[in-house]
Amino acid sequence: MLEVLDGKRGVPQLRPLATPSVLAAIETLARTGRQSRALGPALLTTLGVELTAPNTAEVYGRYQRGPRSFAVAARVVLHRAGWQLTAFRVL
Repeated sequence: MLEVLDGKRGVPQLRPLATPSVLAAIETLARTGRQSRALGPALLTTLGVELTAPNTAEVYGRYQRGPRSFAVAARVVLHRAGWQLTAFRVL
């Protein structure tokens, strides 16, 4: 996700991994986030995973751009085809 937000990868690469609504949100963030990218590349500093059900996990982390820290949160759900991102937030 951070590489997509940085413009290093395209949103279509996420298509098999995320729901259409999450893809649309990430595409909007990538298109409108040029100002935050001016701070530098996103560097993941913390990552955590909590299983909330046998087929659902909450993923959270922190990343830095230059001197600023940001947080991300996501929900992933296990389907027959594998894990799929069903929610994503940048805080």
